[in-house]
Amino acid sequence: MRKLVFLMITTLILAIPLISNAVSNAGDKPMVYAVMMYAEWCGTCKALDPKITQAREKDNLDAKNVLFVNLDLTDETSNHQAAMMAAA
Repeated sequence: MRKLVFLMITTLILAIPLISNAVSNAGDKPMVYAVMMYAEWCGTCKALDPKITQAREKDNLDAKNVLFVNLDLTDETSNHQAAMMAAA
């Protein structure tokens, strides 16, 4: 599970520059969905969190048509909630 979380977060980090170039300011619908998985017990998640925040601020992604979805995989309850959100 930790390897999967690390792989998905790493993929997101690598995709942020591509996302920032592909996003335009037209319309209210998200053009890009950035799915961010996090677990309180994951050291990699904690290390990457400030880098993700920095990238969001640097490219001003929150003002563009990028919808950031945070899925918490810390425990069974938050994992269940994240699964329901992902299925919606």
